[in-house]
Amino acid sequence: MIVVIPWAGQNRRFQDEGIFTPKLMLRMPDGRRLLSWILDSIPSPKRIVLVGRREHETEWGRKLAHFRLPPDVSLHCLWLDRPSIGPLDAVLRARRYFHTNDNLMIHYSDCLTSTGAAQITMDECLASPPAGDAAAVVFDSSADRFSWDPNGVFAVGGVFWFRSAARFLRAARKINGPGVGVPAVVWTMKYELWPMDDYVDLGIPSDYHAFMASQGALHASS
Repeated sequence: MIVVIPWAGQNRRFQDEGIFTPKLMLRMPDGRRLLSWILDSIPSPKRIVLVGRREHETEWGRKLAHFRLPPDVSLHCLWLDRPSIGPLDAVLRARRYFHTNDNLMIHYSDCLTSTGAAQITMDECLASPPAGDAAAVVFDSSADRFSWDPNGVFAVGGVFWFRSAARFLRAARKINGPGVGVPAVVWTMKYELWPMDDYVDLGIPSDYHAFMASQGALHASS
């Protein structure tokens, strides 16, 4: 399975509150970076592709070499010289890796599926992939900042699965544009929803601080 983790956003919400560390490198309750938690939550990846901004390379590029990966997993970093026009566009910058029928997972850099029931659910989903061509992690929420599944029942999380990376690429190219996200590609296919009770969204500073506090950790972000 190929896993793409985009972290090329401007991170303005966190910077406005004095947090200048990229989300993917935020400290977690055990002192490790968010990236480590994300990598631990993904069973059996074959290739991991990080899509970041060029300005991240100097400070964080070398540190990425110290993240522990299984010997059969490769890590690739793509550094963008120009901003993406939307979340889907950032993912498509990694299209050189998509010309394969391997499974593809897209995992946004501001969420967790590695806590309690969520991890169990993710393991079960990946152990028995859906009969369809795509899947999206969803959860219950009343916050209006999230997008919703086509029936308006669940908030859509930041983790998506596609049966074929090549098919994802063909579908994504047709609809890519300003502000278009990965869920738009999911809805063009035969898809399943993966509800998760323990899904953790870290998209805004208050969510991050609340999660750290719930785990008995200090709000250390550097």
